[in-house]
Amino acid sequence: MVSSPEPELDVIIAGASLAGSTAAHLLGAAGFRVLLLEKASFPRPKICGEGLMPSGVRLLHQAGMLEAGNPGGVPFKGIRLIAGGLPALSLGFNHLRAHDYGLVVDRLKLDAQMAARAARCPNVTLLERSAVKFVDFGETAVEVLADVKGVRQGFRARVLLGADGIRSEVRRLAGVPICRPRRKRFALRALGRPRQDDFETVEVYFTSRGEAYVAPRRGGRVTISLLIDGTAAGALRGGARSSFEAALELFPELRSRVALPRGSDTFEATAPLSLMTDRAHGNRLLLIGDAAGAVDPITGQGMTLALRDACLALAVLKPRIPRDRLLAGELSEFTRKRNKYFSSAWRFAERLLDLFENPAAARKAVLALRRRPALQERLAEALALGRPELLGWYGRARMLAGAPVSIWMKKAAKPSSRSCSFCRSRVPSRG
Repeated sequence: MVSSPEPELDVIIAGASLAGSTAAHLLGAAGFRVLLLEKASFPRPKICGEGLMPSGVRLLHQAGMLEAGNPGGVPFKGIRLIAGGLPALSLGFNHLRAHDYGLVVDRLKLDAQMAARAARCPNVTLLERSAVKFVDFGETAVEVLADVKGVRQGFRARVLLGADGIRSEVRRLAGVPICRPRRKRFALRALGRPRQDDFETVEVYFTSRGEAYVAPRRGGRVTISLLIDGTAAGALRGGARSSFEAALELFPELRSRVALPRGSDTFEATAPLSLMTDRAHGNRLLLIGDAAGAVDPITGQGMTLALRDACLALAVLKPRIPRDRLLAGELSEFTRKRNKYFSSAWRFAERLLDLFENPAAARKAVLALRRRPALQERLAEALALGRPELLGWYGRARMLAGAPVSIWMKKAAKPSSRSCSFCRSRVPSRG
């Protein structure tokens, strides 16, 4: 390992996906020396619904990571909900600011563009095919041993950011406890083509077994993402294609509208979809993006939360790196502030899952929304801006329209507490 008394780097970031690349760009632009490590090489696949809500598009603009226009994506101004055989319900963003729009992005291209943009910053170095193998969190520096294109290399920095996804190796090496959700859900994804009519916006199909998301892409194609429980997925037996085709039968209306590719290489599957961490910080450590805890994708906030984490990391680290105030006590502010938006998003996702697992309640909710345009606007705004509190308790009760109000009244512990809200069990704490 490198043993120089003064770290040659300010920040090492493991993972060059959305959270990691954005953090690297922001910290590099602030004058810090940043090393960005990515275990794969670009372009590399990323299973994602590919719908970025307006709040996420705003953050891309604010971070200077969005080129003029959009990064090859397809803008959308609302979402169509299809549930229980009812007519489609449109939730539009037209009542928001004129330039607020969602964006369907190609993650294969977007992640490569974001990493390249970060690497163009004079203070940022990007190393692809570089996987973190060992971490030593010392009092004066953090030392990282990485496999860089087959060669072991050591690096030394003031702080390490773990942005390496839901199966984070950095989180494991740091000993941060996790708790997996009580629901075992899988994501299945494929590219398809409309049989006749085009998909002009993002459509979401609901059943008691899961959801299907259809996002329009350029070239007349669509991304089809299925989020379903383990029994519906057949526990992924038989491969991604057979699991996808079996799960798609849960959505007969969608099945009749799309044609799937013949090959099996365009079908992808992944699990888990969400998890909770005990904390998102440690001595000379921050966890960002899914590595810090992931919300179920039902609200479409995954990419937005990753961007918020990157911006918060800059705000927390910018005044602390020059003074070397980077031990756990100093960095605990990151976990406290992150939990304010993460716990809100997580609880909202859990309540929506509770709701749509109950077909009768889901049907009443859709009918209630159809009768109340003002409630539709509030729900659209809550989803678009990633602020579920905008719906309010009264709005949620009105939305249920006679369904069991207990769905919305369940109390959930905050992610930072020692009682895990997923399984109601105790979570071991370290640091």
